[in-house]
Amino acid sequence: MGIRINKVLGYGLTDVRVEGQWRIADPRVNSNSHLLTHVEPEQSYLSYLAELAEGGDFDAELEEGMLRMAGERGAVSFDVCTWDAEYGLPNVLVVRPADSPQWHRRDDPIDYEEECAKPGGTEPRITPTVGGIFPYSGLHMDTRTGERIQDTTVNTWRQVINGKAGSDEERSKILDMLAQVMGYENNAEAEQFIAPWVPDDVRRICTWGGLFTSPEVCFQLRPMIYTYWS
Repeated sequence: MGIRINKVLGYGLTDVRVEGQWRIADPRVNSNSHLLTHVEPEQSYLSYLAELAEGGDFDAELEEGMLRMAGERGAVSFDVCTWDAEYGLPNVLVVRPADSPQWHRRDDPIDYEEECAKPGGTEPRITPTVGGIFPYSGLHMDTRTGERIQDTTVNTWRQVINGKAGSDEERSKILDMLAQVMGYENNAEAEQFIAPWVPDDVRRICTWGGLFTSPEVCFQLRPMIYTYWS
């Protein structure tokens, strides 16, 4: 265990396969990605965003402008991707947006005292968030395609799932009905394929970094808080 606490807010995997403790052996993850090797890439992230913007990607253009306003120099900090096999959980990999450095903090005295006060508080752990992460909370996707679910019924469906009103039978009927309104066969299928939306700025970081062997791996990322010591 390290002596400095880290808390990372982001979208991640909790089932990364490893060999021993030090080597990623997961066919979904490119272990040679510069986000993992910390080797400077040939193309900066700002240059990558500018290239996308020239191709008509308005979201990439907006992110580029925000990063420039924030004073970024084009080389994104490697802590946008967190995988720590030595002190953390080898099966956990978390990615945050480049324009959200506040999503990763280290050696915070409040975090330190809070964790030390908990039974087993110095052990690394994952805490799932409730839905997505602000400002993306309340947004959902179909995990088969990664497409945003535009039907606002999904918010009612999520509220019923998280609520406790009514009998189990009543809730089950309502959930099946809402799932069918959204185009799913029943609630079981909806629960299988609906997840918090993975933001485009997270997906862009993964693509720029060559982090995954397929773009579809991003659809498996889930919002979480990762706590570990280093």
